[in-house]
Amino acid sequence: MFQPEHKLKTRQLCTLLLYVAILNAPVGWGWQLQQRSQVPLVRVPPLIGQNLGRAQALLTGSGLRLGQVIRVVSGRPPDTVLQQKPEAGTFVRYGSLIDIAVATPVLMPNLIGLDLAQARAVLSRLKLELTQVVQQVSQQRPGTVVEQLPRAGTAVRPGMPLKVAVAISSPPPVRQVAVPQVRVPELVGSDQEKARALLAQSGLQLGSVGHRAGLPQGIVIWQEPAAGTPVAPGTMVSIIIASGAARIPVPRIVGFDRPRATRVLDRAGLRLVVGEERASNQSPGTVLQQQPAAGVLVAAGAPVVVTIAARLVQVPDLTGRNLNQAIAALTDARLQLGHVEQRLFGGKSGAVFEQHPQAGARVTAGTIVSVVIVNPLGAYVFWFGGGLVALGAASLIRRYVRTQLPHLLPRPDLIGSQTADPVPVVLAQSEIRVRLVFDPGEQSLLPENI
Repeated sequence: MFQPEHKLKTRQLCTLLLYVAILNAPVGWGWQLQQRSQVPLVRVPPLIGQNLGRAQALLTGSGLRLGQVIRVVSGRPPDTVLQQKPEAGTFVRYGSLIDIAVATPVLMPNLIGLDLAQARAVLSRLKLELTQVVQQVSQQRPGTVVEQLPRAGTAVRPGMPLKVAVAISSPPPVRQVAVPQVRVPELVGSDQEKARALLAQSGLQLGSVGHRAGLPQGIVIWQEPAAGTPVAPGTMVSIIIASGAARIPVPRIVGFDRPRATRVLDRAGLRLVVGEERASNQSPGTVLQQQPAAGVLVAAGAPVVVTIAARLVQVPDLTGRNLNQAIAALTDARLQLGHVEQRLFGGKSGAVFEQHPQAGARVTAGTIVSVVIVNPLGAYVFWFGGGLVALGAASLIRRYVRTQLPHLLPRPDLIGSQTADPVPVVLAQSEIRVRLVFDPGEQSLLPENI
């Protein structure tokens, strides 16, 4: 039957493609085999003895993967690799799986309630072995395990010591053996060599020798066993020998307040002595210095001299106050009145017009303040005494003029004339020169100047 031309061409094209596919199939299979043969080979690293985490890191670094992990009871540390497959050094394809076997710990089984034979059998299956069996009085059936060590569930390994206690109905009889005994001699008060000799005479031995602070030095002050105690021959007797006065390290108390420093020194067996109070920015009562310094060895009961921060107070203004008011103001400010100087002049009578330290100064409590006041009685005495001196001088001059002056009158022929030179007049260690002029009318003596 006749077919159209386009259908004939289509059938021929399909037949041609089928022939090409059949001819190229071996070529494709060969190409795939070639590609598979080109996968790189890597060497399996050694994993035995490594822990699980380290083994996985080694495989990842080599381009391999961790396969099946089998856990095996072993005495090796937990997760330690015991076997590997393939073995180390084998070449495998990149990305292959590596199977390993790791150690798992052996857990101590529960042996309580088992008899001794059963307990040994259970441990034997785990490659464990009892190392110690003791007896213990118990109400359990005799021969039954009543205690175990280690406890059940504890990780153990072969060769590890295992201990159990089995029940018994009553303690085993103790066989009494008569042992000859001697009495410990008195050693307290002897020196070490004498104590050794006394012990040797009694068939005993000198044990440990200790030392403790005490007096007199080098003498036994304690023994154990005590004197008179019956002991077996050859028993060791320990003694303590006095080493002299105790030496105590001074604790550090700088920066402590006074109560705390006192408590610290009391506990150390020392005494606190305040040597000085000093102005400071620290809180009042804080220890600023100590002597001896911290760490120095001193005898028990020795004093530790400290300098503490003083409490600062402000000096009040005393100017213009009388003495009683100044004392009251200083007492209120926790200060003391010191030297009081009296002057005749300078201010209001009886009032303070100078002070030291000055008003407003900050000083330690108890500081002495000196003042200067005006003494009115002194002024009165001064003026009164000055007046008496002036009156006495005037009286002396008057007496001298009356008694001595007539002898100084000039001759009659000089009356009406003027002396050429002044006439010296001596009055009480002072010389007064007087120029005399005589008036013949009045016959009087007139001093020209003094």
